[in-house]
Amino acid sequence: MKKRYFYLIIVLTCAIYVSLFLRRLKPSTAITTSMSKEDVSSNELRSTETIENDHRTVEMFQRKLKGASSTTESHGEATSESLPSNEKDVTLLTRKKMELIDNIFQKKLDSEGSTTESQRETREYLSVVGKGVTNNEKENVKRTTTDMSIRQWTTDDKETSTTDHFTSSKPNEKNSSLKDDHSTDDFQSTESSSQFSTDESSESPDVTEDLPSGSPDTDDRDIQYCNPDSIYRKNSFKFSRKDVSCVPVKASEKSCKWAEELYHPDKKLQKCDPAQVVEICWAEGGGYRCSMESCMSHGKHYVMVWKVNDKNGKLEKFRWFNVVKDLEKSLSVISRMTQREGFGFLLLQCVNMKEKESESKDLELGQLLILQPTYRSGKASKETVNINLLWVDSVSRSHFYRSLPKTINTFENINRDKSTKTEILDFELFQAVAGHTNHILHGLFTGNLFPKDATKNEKQVVEFGAFFKRFSDEGYRTLYHDDLCYEQVWGLRLNLGTPTTWKDFKRLLNANYIDSTGLTFSSCHLLRHNGIDTPFNGPQDRSLCFNGRFMDAYHLTFNHHQHKYSVEQQNKLITFNVICVGHDDKGTRIQSIDQDLLHYVQKMSEVKNTLTLVFADHGNTYTSYAMGVQGRFEQFHPSFFMIVPEGVQKSLGANIMNNLRENQVKLVSIMDLHKALVALPRQPQSIGLFGEIPNERTCNDLPLVFPNFCVCQNWSTPLKNDQTTVHFLHFAVGKLNEEITKSQNDISQNGLPARCKLLVPTSFDFITERINGKTKVTSFDFEVPSGNFVTEKYERFHVEIESLTLVGGSNSLKMKLVTFDRISPYGPYRACANKNANIKLCICDDENTMIRSSRRNRIKLSKLDLPNRTTMKSVRNQPCLLVHKIVYPDSKKNGFHSIAYHIINKCSNSFQVTLLFGNKLVNLRTSTPLPFRGALRPYRAVFMGNIVRLKKVERVVEPKVKVKVLKL
Repeated sequence: MKKRYFYLIIVLTCAIYVSLFLRRLKPSTAITTSMSKEDVSSNELRSTETIENDHRTVEMFQRKLKGASSTTESHGEATSESLPSNEKDVTLLTRKKMELIDNIFQKKLDSEGSTTESQRETREYLSVVGKGVTNNEKENVKRTTTDMSIRQWTTDDKETSTTDHFTSSKPNEKNSSLKDDHSTDDFQSTESSSQFSTDESSESPDVTEDLPSGSPDTDDRDIQYCNPDSIYRKNSFKFSRKDVSCVPVKASEKSCKWAEELYHPDKKLQKCDPAQVVEICWAEGGGYRCSMESCMSHGKHYVMVWKVNDKNGKLEKFRWFNVVKDLEKSLSVISRMTQREGFGFLLLQCVNMKEKESESKDLELGQLLILQPTYRSGKASKETVNINLLWVDSVSRSHFYRSLPKTINTFENINRDKSTKTEILDFELFQAVAGHTNHILHGLFTGNLFPKDATKNEKQVVEFGAFFKRFSDEGYRTLYHDDLCYEQVWGLRLNLGTPTTWKDFKRLLNANYIDSTGLTFSSCHLLRHNGIDTPFNGPQDRSLCFNGRFMDAYHLTFNHHQHKYSVEQQNKLITFNVICVGHDDKGTRIQSIDQDLLHYVQKMSEVKNTLTLVFADHGNTYTSYAMGVQGRFEQFHPSFFMIVPEGVQKSLGANIMNNLRENQVKLVSIMDLHKALVALPRQPQSIGLFGEIPNERTCNDLPLVFPNFCVCQNWSTPLKNDQTTVHFLHFAVGKLNEEITKSQNDISQNGLPARCKLLVPTSFDFITERINGKTKVTSFDFEVPSGNFVTEKYERFHVEIESLTLVGGSNSLKMKLVTFDRISPYGPYRACANKNANIKLCICDDENTMIRSSRRNRIKLSKLDLPNRTTMKSVRNQPCLLVHKIVYPDSKKNGFHSIAYHIINKCSNSFQVTLLFGNKLVNLRTSTPLPFRGALRPYRAVFMGNIVRLKKVERVVEPKVKVKVLKL
């Protein structure tokens, strides 16, 4: 009997849901063409009034029916004694309700003048609702009605909606009273879960109500796949762009087509799997309201609360509940305790009797509950500027435009909206100071690059302390949170210096003046829920979701709530939020946050005294597009947008605002941003980004970590990758192999097989040259074969070599390997590399040792597809030592361009080898000062040096070589 009334309510409430949808349908053009505008308006008005009156009558019967059945449940649990005594009364109410519903639909369809196929199917559904249908028939009709559903968005923060990710996730106000009774009304359950993408309509909801009035539709702007224009400017400049020296690098038509092929919109990435979505509790009126509906629908009758244990940093089970009122009361206490400890969330889980007693750490059927801020009111003045730094990792300016078109359009809508003074700034020439995150983070928070002599471990520590202390001393709360698992290599733990104990972790948080970590400690679970520990290498072709919602939507919601509450309570606040959804190996997953980000931008534009920065560290580094020349430029051209509400504009002043507007088209970097931000806690000053950036600035005027690509044209000169430049490749690969050999020697001495192989170049490209006085820097990429541990065929590296432009009496170019970088992903090689190997240089197989691979490749030191003559001769008295010489001839047969010398040791002994040249080197230059020297261990090969012909000399004579050997 209990089930009978339950299913009856399900059917009835689904019918009402359909009626709400049809009320939003526009009148058909078939009738409006034959009627005057006045007639249409009056008919629509009468029809609407009649339908609304009928709908109120339906709601009255709904309440009566609810009153007849609500006594069947108490705190989510039904009893057989509480079933309605008069079954006929309930049936009568049901029939009357169905007649009224059918009447509503009939009037609606008649007023529209025509009946579409979907409407006819809807009427068929209503006609069979009260007659009893099979489950299969119900499902077929429900699919039709679901396809027509429209998600509603509300702009009023006081009117909460479950579909708005940036308000509290409580159910629709009309049904909240029913929720209070802990009923299991399926109509409300459907409403409350409508915030999750469950069908095609929910992928692209009607969001025009959430945009400024009079703004164009979000689909009006075409996607710009490369060379994007600026967004619409709210205020013009006082000078011409022609006065700025830096002109941005433009992508070729071929690169643009490639970008369009790779990054067209993917609908699969724009929705989450709605399976097993639960909504247990939500924020309401300063407290929390809960319902057992979601849990009971999955056969679970308990709620387990998980929180971070402040004594060990682990997310653990805290307490279970089976009475809703107890849960609601306890959440307020647990919330305050959790936030005092510096965390901003709880995890709620539906469990049964067995699961609540289990020691399992798996958290299925869980809800991430964002806690309402509880800190006390402050005394911030009207001139106080709160800071909101949203760091969207690995998204270039072009990639932002091509992947987040709805957000770009929202920027434009705000700037075009004359009813608000909020202004969006788009910095077109934002130069990355480095190619990796921690270098740039260090620049943002300290204003400096890492010292050149800093160790690898020292280059991981961001040093937040001095920056956050400036704000903390002025009464600001400081909040850092990211979406990376702190237990893994990357994220907050690495940024703090890789503490090994929880005690050290907390000490470093305090030392860096970080008051709260927000949602950071939820990331480990959310990532593992998606089958990964880090977002960098997966999952493939799908978004990162939890409980039917995008993972980073939680961060955006939390971030907005914090700033909105701070304004209301007159608190000072600075937040730094890192989102790594864009840091994947394909570059497409960033599309998943477009819908949530556009709403976030809209909401933050309304927080009057908060300066919001949406910016990136660099472009994506590991995609196939990043392997191309335009992708390399994009890597060092990150996105940077600034949301400046009216209150912030007043606090900054007219002079700073004018500087910011002009700096949008000038060359700027993260160092300029640092200088501007550190002055904000006390008094904004016209320095850094807030100051006047010189029009003549170029990349030579910026502190940069190399390798680096300048976003300005003509910073470097392209060269050909042929016989005239191949000597740079041999020198670079030779020096890198020396590093590999040195690392492997230490491993071999400990009795372990050395697994990382020597690099054997197959090609080189993107070669450029920039001259700086007496020296020049030559940069290029090269590829080598991959190990069999990965599926890719080649690994790509980038190097920069410094050499003299004017050679003195030594005839040496004095080449020096300035820096190198690995462009292709190297993380997978950790599984086969030796423990202390330089993983950035390692290429290994799943079974071969370095000795085996060295013997196999002892002659194949180069696989370049360039004309050359390769010879190999044994050294006198040491036949197991071979002089390997590669000559790159001149195409005009006037001698050679360059010669590369290697020594191969096939012996079981070690040697010190010296190369001497018997005759004087006329019109020739050497890579390093003579003589060439090298130390060889058994079964190793070593690069000795290059001989290079002067470019203006027509013909040269190949020098004779003498070898001097010393046994070690």
